[in-house]
Amino acid sequence: MKKVFLLRFYGLLVGLVSSIYGLKLILNPEILGQYKTYEIIGGFFSSPIFAYSFLLFGLLKIFGVVINNRAIKIVSIFGLLFLWTLFCVSFFIVDIYCEFSTSLGILCLFPVSISARVALSEV
Repeated sequence: MKKVFLLRFYGLLVGLVSSIYGLKLILNPEILGQYKTYEIIGGFFSSPIFAYSFLLFGLLKIFGVVINNRAIKIVSIFGLLFLWTLFCVSFFIVDIYCEFSTSLGILCLFPVSISARVALSEV
């Protein structure tokens, strides 16, 4: 019972954080133009697609947990795992290859690790 509660809690947590982050990027598009990290990500996605992807997969994760739909939970967590991993790796690339140093790559490891934990538990 405790294991199921923690899995749902982590799923809701990563879904909520991802949704809030996506909404923040949608409401403040200037963020995407100010940092070198977003230039790297922009090579993979156009800026609004990246923000809407976070919002969409985050809301899908929350919805999947609430209605307890395994298929929705799996698709959404793997989408979030991909997005957070891409985001984290781009911070490390900027830190290594550019003159701009940041510690945000380390902070991004938390949503990556939580998403990976939930993804492994749900498969």
